[in-house]
Amino acid sequence: MRVLRRAMPGFEAQRPAADAEPCNLGGKRVVSHGESSTGPFDARRWLRHCCGERDAPEADVDSKQIEGPGEGEFTLDADRVGIGRMVTQMVWSKLFHYLDHGEFHNYRFLLNSHASVYFHVLDMEPIDGLVPGFQTRTDPCVDRKGFMLDHFLHQNGFRNISERDDAGWPPICFAAMSNNLVVLQALLDRQVDINQATTKPKAEASFPAKVTPLGVACFFRNNEAVELLLRARAHVNYKDAWGGGALHPACAGDNPLGVRLLCHARANMNQQSMPGLSPFMLSCVCGSVRAMKEMLALNPALSLRHCLHIALVGAGGGAADLVSVLLEARANVNEQFRSQIREPGWWLLMNVMAVRHRVSPSRLTLLAYHHYDATPLMFSILSGSLDSVSSLLSAGARVDMRNYRRKTASELARQMLAPSWLIEACSTKGQPYTQTLPESDTFFV
Repeated sequence: MRVLRRAMPGFEAQRPAADAEPCNLGGKRVVSHGESSTGPFDARRWLRHCCGERDAPEADVDSKQIEGPGEGEFTLDADRVGIGRMVTQMVWSKLFHYLDHGEFHNYRFLLNSHASVYFHVLDMEPIDGLVPGFQTRTDPCVDRKGFMLDHFLHQNGFRNISERDDAGWPPICFAAMSNNLVVLQALLDRQVDINQATTKPKAEASFPAKVTPLGVACFFRNNEAVELLLRARAHVNYKDAWGGGALHPACAGDNPLGVRLLCHARANMNQQSMPGLSPFMLSCVCGSVRAMKEMLALNPALSLRHCLHIALVGAGGGAADLVSVLLEARANVNEQFRSQIREPGWWLLMNVMAVRHRVSPSRLTLLAYHHYDATPLMFSILSGSLDSVSSLLSAGARVDMRNYRRKTASELARQMLAPSWLIEACSTKGQPYTQTLPESDTFFV
């Protein structure tokens, strides 16, 4: 960090003129633009929303993978050039903002992730760095990799290859984030631990602690870096602080090629992350349709238990495509959600939230209160995923089934003040559905 502080006086000379809407920040005009809030564990962000009693629409926004601005639909392809210039200006300004305010970890994170997150499909040259005064004794004609490594360390404010920043991130994780193969190889040549993980979580991006360079590269879809790390025998099932492996960020980042590479390297498809999310379940939460299809193609026998429920809660109003994929894979449209004692993560989460509902009710606590024995149709109503109701009904969703609270879908729809057409569509026809609960694992509060 001393390197970055010493370089501060030289920043203003390099600052580009702002083209976007500026705001005044300490007498300097910078673009107001936030760092991406998405991360490989948006499902966990959703869980934090549950525990924080946030409303469902707000949780829905945070539980979706945000694509880069260049991935939208343009009437004229030439518009991408203008968008690219504007995004470049925004990234420049945000980088200067972080440096000016001493937020060095956020600076490193944006510097190394902007090409994957913001410049994707825009055909813009990545920003190499803003820190002036680079000096090294390494001759690029003799040791090109060493020269590039020295430059990378300088631009990121590291004094050596083993240093971590204040947020617990080592240089190799930032190199994987930026898909810098030359620097990655230089680090490996110098015997840096290929599984050197972060030591602290990155809450703003939903990264847990103990994420490896392989997991970082997988999430940001830097598949060249993934291949390099796998060839160097990176641990594919290394557990992060939540218990997940590299497949989890690959699925959260909707990286089908990364999923394929990891599975061919014998990644564990059934490894669970808190509160009991397999990689496939995490892809359902994050709306990662391409990763879902890739995993189903690699393993058609993959368990789909609770996946419909989780997709409806995690993706919210955008769950229709996920539901279609799951129904095509023959997910049980009338499966009843049962969090059992032998699944402590889900059981504890749902029961704690159900108890909280009695004290401080919200839409999410209401869902937890009614979750036991609820069908996907009930989950779609409780989570506000009304665009999926017709798909579920067309696939044979039963409207006469009752959850543990003895509520039908239509009764829940009335309680949620749903539109009249939905209440009518879910109205019970015929004899009520009855089922005897199993004697074990039925404790519920």
